[in-house]
Amino acid sequence: MLVLTFIGALHASPCQTSTTSMDVSSAAGQVVATFTQMDAEGVGKARTELEETIRCLGEILPRPDAAAVYRADALAAYLEDAPQRVIADFRSAAQLQPSYKLSLAVAPEGHPLRGYYDSAQALGPGGDEMLPAGLVAYADGVRAWVRPLERPVILQFMDSSGQVRSSIMLRPGDPLEAVIPWELVPDDATSSTDLALQGQASSAAPTSGTDSAAPSLRSPLLVGAGVSAVGAIVAFSVANIALSNFNDPQTTDITQLESYRKTTNSGVAISGVLGLAAVGCGVSAFLVGTW
Repeated sequence: MLVLTFIGALHASPCQTSTTSMDVSSAAGQVVATFTQMDAEGVGKARTELEETIRCLGEILPRPDAAAVYRADALAAYLEDAPQRVIADFRSAAQLQPSYKLSLAVAPEGHPLRGYYDSAQALGPGGDEMLPAGLVAYADGVRAWVRPLERPVILQFMDSSGQVRSSIMLRPGDPLEAVIPWELVPDDATSSTDLALQGQASSAAPTSGTDSAAPSLRSPLLVGAGVSAVGAIVAFSVANIALSNFNDPQTTDITQLESYRKTTNSGVAISGVLGLAAVGCGVSAFLVGTW
């Protein structure tokens, strides 16, 4: 049934008018109202209307309204005896509104829905799938670059003018590629599958040349350059003082002259080494972010 509904949504007729978040909220409330009236047929019709209202959205749906949609869909799933979908819907709702409490009018104490809701609240956000690069997408009201895999999500796609081009409620198992408005994806953008593989590879075997590794390498290199530069300045200052004492006409003691000579030579040598180290660290810090 879910597959047929999903395919039907893809081939639905164009929207005559755009809907708003208030329309979605009202449609979700209608599902809840018919559920509390024990009207199974009415719940089914109201849920179909809710999906159509989402499909024709002309604006980004706020997160509280998205949470209401998931709770309404959970009620419809419960009447269809689909417990896994009930939990998945409640899971998305809990991610958006973790402190929300089910109404006693919807689920009295001891009702099975409360057990499903408690189970869903104990679950985390789950895994995700990357969206195509360059696509402006929103998931449950916020800018998104991934799509959840283990729970439903309301995806909305925008064009370059900032207008919502399409909206759909995607459930676990629904193919992402079938709902992507590919005309909005730049020609040189990487597919979601390729991006997912790249993400897995980079997390499994990170390298020093990646963007994520560059900041962690650049910081210690810059610190090293600064410390070396300070050390070079101090060493050169010590050498300069020793040289001045060596050239002082009042310095006649042979032992002191020899000591000043050694200090001068050592200071110059150390200053040179530290100076080179400072330059090397500084250049490396600059290059590490460009490789």
